[in-house]
Amino acid sequence: MKSKTLLICGGGHASLPALKMGSLWKEAGLEVVLLSTHRYLYYSGAVPQFLGGFYGMDDARIDLKVLCQNYGTTFTEGTVTEIDETKQTVVLSDGQEFAWDFLFINTGVVSRPLSFVHPRLFPVKPMTELIKLKPLLENGKARKIAVLGGGAAGCEIALNLTAPDSPFQIQLTLLEAGDQILSSFPKKLSRMVTETLTRRGVEIRLSEPFSEEELPDMMTQFDAVIHAAGNIPATKSIRHILPADAAGRIRVTDSLQCVGHPKIFAAGDAACPGADGYPPIGVHAVKQGVTFRGVMEGLLHGKKLPSYKSYPLTPLILSDGHSGGFFIAGKMAASGRWAIILKYMLDMNWLEKYTRPPAERRSWLKLFLDASAR
Repeated sequence: MKSKTLLICGGGHASLPALKMGSLWKEAGLEVVLLSTHRYLYYSGAVPQFLGGFYGMDDARIDLKVLCQNYGTTFTEGTVTEIDETKQTVVLSDGQEFAWDFLFINTGVVSRPLSFVHPRLFPVKPMTELIKLKPLLENGKARKIAVLGGGAAGCEIALNLTAPDSPFQIQLTLLEAGDQILSSFPKKLSRMVTETLTRRGVEIRLSEPFSEEELPDMMTQFDAVIHAAGNIPATKSIRHILPADAAGRIRVTDSLQCVGHPKIFAAGDAACPGADGYPPIGVHAVKQGVTFRGVMEGLLHGKKLPSYKSYPLTPLILSDGHSGGFFIAGKMAASGRWAIILKYMLDMNWLEKYTRPPAERRSWLKLFLDASAR
């Protein structure tokens, strides 16, 4: 029987479980191919700590090329620009064309596009751009920084850059268009983070939306500007006629199948399950990756396809350097040293599944001891 091809567009969190199935699925007649704009997946939960000087580079990223090689999956670096569901092909920006029998779309988000470009203006997404700020921090050329946007990403970056145990001496200004930071989270969290940042001398400017016309002048006032004022799905820049919501996310069923196209799947920030989808938090993509692996197993072996079910409460931990963190679940918000220990354990346990062979992965006890000693 001729083998079939599963083409994975995007090396985000939800793609990882399927990438590890390359050799096993090849035996079942399915070739797995990853198309990724970047070789490295920078983990959004670790990059703020990397910028703050608390993690090394390898603590914050996964080498997708090496991961694919280790598990019998084909890796190709390139950016998807077109999906043709009739011809069952995908076209890259360099003109390469790839055929598929099954297609998984997990291209994530990018920071809201700006027409103004500057070498010291850093979008949060893709994080391959944000990490370029680190050399400026290390050589002292980015001491006065502005963060545009007071959501989870902007606040977590601000917390880590201004943490007392960070090696960098930063003067930071946070601009937020609304009347409070972290407006989509419990008010207690907004209050705690506001108090923390204010205590560190961060200037928080509320009810201050920025326009692109202000950016040239802003670049003369600050050494670096971080653009964390909203994202859009990367699928907005891909030519296709698949059903999508107003934001551009592909509409999918509970089994992550594109509505009306059972051989096409989407997950993470590229997908809209149900009427409104889920908040753009990484735990959904991580869990959807396991669901998608189960869906493909079901298709290969003629079993019932699993459905994605979100957590009853969507947990999130914002890091604050080595010393502490902020834990959020539903309407609950708390902070303390325990939160950053828990975050380290959860993050490293997840990352090591894709960066270390099984024999070298740390146990939960070892992770706890290492986290407590940091």
